[in-house]
Amino acid sequence: MTRLFAIDEGAFEAMIERMDRIERRLEALKPESEWVSILEYAEAKGVMPRTVRNWIAQGRLEARGSGMAREVRR
Repeated sequence: MTRLFAIDEGAFEAMIERMDRIERRLEALKPESEWVSILEYAEAKGVMPRTVRNWIAQGRLEARGSGMAREVRR
């Protein structure tokens, strides 16, 4: 059985805003990934991505993947 009901625009907008707030809270609860992109790591450490790539080449950082998909451990 399908039930239909009417909802005014203001109530609908309020419901959408509440759903957005819930979604942001849930996003904050997700555990952080152990792996991040080279760019994210560089920004977090305040260095250039080239420096991070050098550290990987020197064996100072563990990395996985290749090209744009290359990631390093936090």
